[in-house]
Amino acid sequence: METATTALATRIATQATQALSDAKRPKSEIGVPAMAAEVDLQGTPKGFVPFMVGKLGNFPFEWQNPMNLQFTTDAYRWIASSISLVNGIAQQGEPFTNFYITAMRQVQFSQSVADQRKLADSAKDLQTAQSALLRAWQAAFGSLPTGGAPINKVIDDIASNWAEPSTTFQTLLKAPVLTRLLNKIPPAGGAVLPVLSNYLDAWTSNDALVDLGPSKRGLAKAALNGALYPDASNGAVQLDDGSWRPAFDFASSPDQIRNNIENGTGEAAYLLDVELEPTPSNGAALSMGIHGTPAEVDPNLFSLIADGRDLVSAVFAVDKTAISAEIDFKDLTIVHFGPRDFNIQTYSGWLWPTPLRDALANSGQGDVTGYTFGSQNDLEFLTDGRFGFLTGVAISHHPSIRLRQVSSDFQTIASSFANLGTVEVSVSGQNFQATASVKVDASTNSFTLELTPQGTMTLGNGRAFVHAVQPFFPLAKAQV
Repeated sequence: METATTALATRIATQATQALSDAKRPKSEIGVPAMAAEVDLQGTPKGFVPFMVGKLGNFPFEWQNPMNLQFTTDAYRWIASSISLVNGIAQQGEPFTNFYITAMRQVQFSQSVADQRKLADSAKDLQTAQSALLRAWQAAFGSLPTGGAPINKVIDDIASNWAEPSTTFQTLLKAPVLTRLLNKIPPAGGAVLPVLSNYLDAWTSNDALVDLGPSKRGLAKAALNGALYPDASNGAVQLDDGSWRPAFDFASSPDQIRNNIENGTGEAAYLLDVELEPTPSNGAALSMGIHGTPAEVDPNLFSLIADGRDLVSAVFAVDKTAISAEIDFKDLTIVHFGPRDFNIQTYSGWLWPTPLRDALANSGQGDVTGYTFGSQNDLEFLTDGRFGFLTGVAISHHPSIRLRQVSSDFQTIASSFANLGTVEVSVSGQNFQATASVKVDASTNSFTLELTPQGTMTLGNGRAFVHAVQPFFPLAKAQV
């Protein structure tokens, strides 16, 4: 059954994504997504889901410390957290790298019995081809080279003296036509050439099988080390607390994000209309026309506190008439970010889900060649919905709020709000401070309490209201 908590989060996400879609902002203004196809050409957000803020708080978009331009610790912790969906609502968990490291540590590369036989047969073929080459050389030139391993000396002689300019063994292995590369073959070398060709083919076949395991293991280990031992050499980022962490990247600078929030066109905006109804304890129940009789909700879902006083409860203590509330959001924008992928050429970065995906596919398959898990203990998170992270957020400045009640006691209630100090506001668990003003309308017997957000965008401490988030689950076949 849908709760008031999930209903409000869903309502916010639905209206926010619709507002962003209707605004049709240019893709370049929204930011280029790092993963998947999150945004179409009209700027319509794809794959965004409702979000419930947790202990990490509102979104810290000021991700660079203005004093040294290093990644801020708060922003890194926020975007690097794992994500899971609970009743369709995205919730942050422990750092995603914790899950990644635990899983990658259990990855191994195995070769099937059949492939091990191929490797053994290939090694025999290479030994046979090597012996044949040495016999052919001895027959052509009377003796084998001295001063080292005969096969190495034979190859060195061919690379140095049979080609102009001289070549290398690796080039010999790749040559499509040996006679084009070896342009100085001595007369006696003609009988050696076909035997040399067979030896090079045997070496190539054997090398591919021998190198398969070590190269695959080496790649997986390098990707793990990028997360386990982050430093400048593997592309890690340094936080403003001095620590190094596996790299995450933003698609937009803090200045670009701030400018979109503070100086937007106003097109991406929406008004959230809700009704506040009294409960037996004079608390507030939230009604949004989504589900039947409203139930009393967690105070963090919607609360207004000033000088230790719950303003909504104070109104209901005088008059239990429902209060209409308008929550006004303006200048929504989308910010994209994500973990840095592991580069198999440079060994920089760290996120490489291929070994994990292959190991899951090979689980229970028995004798296989490929990545497998040495143990699957404590790996439930790979398939239970916790192995995910965020790639984007839909955010805005904190909202302005208008509360209106029609009451015969409107003057009494308005008078009690005449000298309000700073109001502590919580909407869907996201907290901010606001300045209050009160208006009365005697013609309608009503009062209006207007709240304007304050101090939420100070330089170096920018926090934004989160409307919806974009989760990504790297091992899922189909994304949200």
